[in-house]
Amino acid sequence: MIIQCSIIATCTSGLVIQAKYITGNILPVKKSKTCYDNTLSLKANAQIVALSLQAANKQGVKQWQCNVLECSDIVFFTQDTTINSVSF
Repeated sequence: MIIQCSIIATCTSGLVIQAKYITGNILPVKKSKTCYDNTLSLKANAQIVALSLQAANKQGVKQWQCNVLECSDIVFFTQDTTINSVSF
């Protein structure tokens, strides 16, 4: 399973970040969106929206490898367990 988080739009209150499954998409809720918090990093914002997507699908805590592409404002979470993995 891979979750892609990316900044998709601007709104009157700021940026919007979206998480969506790009593989392993057998769950009922396919996407989740939230307003981007400018006080947090791209990675932290991505974790928040990915967590909300997992919670919407009533998924348990899993280990995720986080791959940040700062130049593209995209974060990928894959289910690899490494030293730098995060849990949500």
